[in-house]
Amino acid sequence: MVDRKLVQVISRRSGGWRLPDASHLLDDTAVVVFVDFSDGPPQFYPVQADRFRQDVADRYATHPDRGTRQHKADNRHVVRTEHVAQWRDRWEDALRDAEPCSCMLS
Repeated sequence: MVDRKLVQVISRRSGGWRLPDASHLLDDTAVVVFVDFSDGPPQFYPVQADRFRQDVADRYATHPDRGTRQHKADNRHVVRTEHVAQWRDRWEDALRDAEPCSCMLS
């Protein structure tokens, strides 16, 4: 939780960030932080979860053949640096309009 907002952190040490699929984010996630440990000091790419979901949907929409491909159990959604570069270190933007979490944490 950051500022009463649920934050989901996804890290990598090499390659792209791997998610089981594009909808892997928890339902109440307000902000996703992609952390890059691959080269030098960590780099942070915080983005509003809804913006990230829309960005993924937009990228998939430009590849109509993706819908016809057989889904495999080991299939993964890969997020590359160029997919999140515009959000590098933009913490205020990510947190400003994100919805507070409705979940109850004790």
